Amino acid sequence: MTMTAGGYIDLAYVAPRHIGKGVAKALYDAILAEALQEGRTKLRAEASHLARAFFERQGWSVVRRQTVARGGVRMTNFLMEKTLP
Repeated sequence: MTMTAGGYIDLAYVAPRHIGKGVAKALYDAILAEALQEGRTKLRAEASHLARAFFERQGWSVVRRQTVARGGVRMTNFLMEKTLP
């Protein structure tokens, strides 16, 4: 999981054999702590169906459903954001 200078979260991926073991939450908590330390007020991400559920559990909201092309393949993902305190 990475965060750009603009507060965009990318590469939110956990290997299938580690799903459900708290790995995503630990990575997210580290990113969130960094964002708060930097004084960010909003985070954004483009989430897959699976990642959408994770982000929603962390209090994120879907801005819009979108179709994107990656390597010539069209897929649906969700532009999401979270307003920070």
